[in-house]
Amino acid sequence: MKTTLIFSLFILSISVSISQNIDPLWVRQEVIEGSSLYGAPFVMVDSAHNIVVCTEDSHPGSLSAILTSRYDPDGQLLWQRKFDKIANDILVSSLLDLSGSVYVAGNTSLNNTQGQLPGFIVLKYGANGDSIWQYQHEGPAVGSSYVTKLLLDENQNLMVFGQYGDIPAQKSALIVTKLSPQGNVIWSRNYINDSLGIGGLNARQVGNNWVFWGRNFSTNTGHKYFCWQLDDSGNTISITSSESNFDNPYSNHFPSHVDSHGNLYIGADRMLKISKYSMDGMLQWTYHKVNTLPQTPFVVNARTLHIESNSPSEIYTTGIFKDSTGQFSVETMLNAAGQKEWEHNFTLNGNKNCGFGKIIKMPNEKMLFIGNISSSDEFDDYEFILGYYDKEGFINGFVSNLIGNKNIPIDATTDSNNNLYVTGISYSESTPSTQTQLLCKFALDDFISTTERVISLSLYPNPVSTELIIDLSIFNLKDNSVLELWNISGQFIQKIPVNGYSSILNISMEPLLKGIYQIILRENGVVRGAKRIVKI
Repeated sequence: MKTTLIFSLFILSISVSISQNIDPLWVRQEVIEGSSLYGAPFVMVDSAHNIVVCTEDSHPGSLSAILTSRYDPDGQLLWQRKFDKIANDILVSSLLDLSGSVYVAGNTSLNNTQGQLPGFIVLKYGANGDSIWQYQHEGPAVGSSYVTKLLLDENQNLMVFGQYGDIPAQKSALIVTKLSPQGNVIWSRNYINDSLGIGGLNARQVGNNWVFWGRNFSTNTGHKYFCWQLDDSGNTISITSSESNFDNPYSNHFPSHVDSHGNLYIGADRMLKISKYSMDGMLQWTYHKVNTLPQTPFVVNARTLHIESNSPSEIYTTGIFKDSTGQFSVETMLNAAGQKEWEHNFTLNGNKNCGFGKIIKMPNEKMLFIGNISSSDEFDDYEFILGYYDKEGFINGFVSNLIGNKNIPIDATTDSNNNLYVTGISYSESTPSTQTQLLCKFALDDFISTTERVISLSLYPNPVSTELIIDLSIFNLKDNSVLELWNISGQFIQKIPVNGYSSILNISMEPLLKGIYQIILRENGVVRGAKRIVKI
């Protein structure tokens, strides 16, 4: 049966209407005091599906400590360890090895060598919670040292990347130390520079080599990014630096990502702006979503939150952006040339997606965005929201109702059984000073199975100018099926009911403006098919 449909042109203020909820299998709550939102919680899963959460805890007292907890697959606490030197102990990086041991690294303000100046420490806990060893960097007598990143090699040796500053000598050094599983130093290298103020950004193993990216914040030489490449024995292969970094008036927030080729992607603080640098220090491109609203140092109208990639040709980013309609988060995919392939933000029944986003890799080169959504313009409440994407754009989304009035996700990971674990913070309106740390477990079997069934719609011509023909004969659709049309910015155009007996649809495209659109087929709210079209 042939049916002719006409899309009338009108743009709504929403981007996606999410019709499905996802509830956690369980929620683990830990009551804490103070603000750990600005800490760096990590969630990881071992081969036995036990969950490890590394976070900061300021209870009791006002100074933070590094807290490591392990839970069984049902959310029951197995053990908990706290590193607390009666000082500010700040968590920076953590990971699990193949045996289930936990490595935790952070900066502590109480250091035997350096007095009250910051130094960094690495802790190793066994799978049963036993303290195996501690490694403390011995820096200059008057100076400070900071850890940047922990990585493991194929033999489960630990690579520790960091930096220190010698204040009287006005020198800084990049530090890389390789530790055995027993905590013995295999080798340690310092790259000392008299003019650079070194700040670590990120590190990654690329082939058999190690790549460290840092930032020079010296006012004498101008801000630069530099790349230090080492072989597996600690020998320097190359040291390169950029001519300058891209314009960034603030310095307290730099999301970064190093791809499989060693390229650096660096995000701005108070701009939705990302730049790519190759290992030779050359700026490859800059993508900038320009914000025109007035901005002061205390109001963030735009910010890059997270950067991830499947390959150098698929760079996924998320950030906060505020325009005349309010604040929301933006998910974007950039190609190898830094050009925007698609941009997306979504709401639920008018509720605003407002940031605190993280992107994690999923099977079959998909990406999962985790953020939060609010039902009020004042952001009096938040809920977790999950958005599923591939290189073609948005596929599906879910929202979860949790305890508390403000539920903000911070980190997330998945296991081999398609479970999703999300850590976050929950605030109670009745007792605003109380924060609850959340650990949530979600079963993604239904979520992934519904989204993985999405196939490319059969339609022609494409590009199209007047009439689009869509063949739905392979779907065996029910009566409650719909076609949705979206523009390239993720704005919803129109929803068209599809009769269950219709197989060939003729759609008039004449009312639409020229540009790129996405057609999505849903059955019972589940995405069954999608296709990008070009209107000429």
